[in-house]
Parts: sequence; structure tokens; C-alpha cells
Amino acid sequence: MNKIIKSVILLSGILLFLISCKEDLAEGGQSYPLGLETHHLLLKNDAAASEVRIKNTDWRIAGIGMDSVLHQNSSAMVSENGNYYRTYRDTMVMEWIELSRIDDGRKLKVKLQPNTTGKERSFEVVFFAPYRHDTALKITQQP
Repeated sequence: MNKIIKSVILLSGILLFLISCKEDLAEGGQSYPLGLETHHLLLKNDAAASEVRIKNTDWRIAGIGMDSVLHQNSSAMVSENGNYYRTYRDTMVMEWIELSRIDDGRKLKVKLQPNTTGKERSFEVVFFAPYRHDTALKITQQP
């Protein structure tokens, strides 16, 4: 089931990327790493807050992948010169999760409510970042 979730998130992220791009390819058709400080964040069960440094600042929170579903964070579909693209909010709040793009895009702030389920819970943050790869961050909260 974990592979299914990753596949859904990956395909959704690629689809969001393709829909949102104004151009077909970056110059030379290359992509570059987003520059996440880590690709897996492990947090304790109490009310947890953490920040993840991100090298590049040209990203937005595209959504949260949880339980085989990608919950999108787009605020609007915008038309410019006949081209359509999505705009994204700098924050996303869902159930027990709060995400914020802070420090001019140099950090992602993650704030979680206490885990009282008695089970480990996790989700993935999917980033929209044109011409970037490595655009997902797995976050796990201990029981």
C-alpha cells in the first residue's frame, strides 16, 4: 500500500507540474534538485513543530498526500495570454497538519497536532517547483 501512495503522489505531482508550466521545458530541457534539507522528517507524538530548509525558493505547497489521496492546495486557475496555470497558497491546513512557506521560501514550517491515535501517522508534502525534481517530503509522527 505504501508503494501505491507513493505512485499516486508522484503521478499527481507530475500532472500538476505539466499543467502548471508555462513552457514545455526549461532551457536545455534540464531539471534541477529542489534542495530539500531532508526527504523524511520524523516528529514526536506531542504537538510538534519543525522547519525544513530548502535551497531553492521557487516552490509552492502543491498538496498533501495521505491515505492514497492527494489533497490539492491550489487557490485558483489563472489565464494569462491564453495559457492556464494554477496559483498556490503559502499555507495549507488540513485536519492535524499545518504547513507554511516561510522566510521568503527558504523554509517549510511543519506544525502537527498531538498524536493521540496510538499509531504512527504519516503524509507527504508535494511541492510545485518548475524544472525541479525531488519535490516530495515524507513526514512521520510517532505514536
